[in-house]
Amino acid sequence: MTDDGKQPTAPDAPDAPDADDGEPKLADAVPEAVPPAPIDATPASVSDPQAALPEA
Repeated sequence: MTDDGKQPTAPDAPDAPDADDGEPKLADAVPEAVPPAPIDATPASVSDPQAALPEA
């Protein structure tokens, strides 16, 4: 991955859909990085990290 959060194939495609949409590369990488955190961080694991071990 590049430092802007895009795959190595992104620089190879200057006319990628993301660029056509007019959305910054950083903004496109944020939504992909945000969802996993809240989903994985359930209320139980947040208030009690050790509680997640027996559940898993």
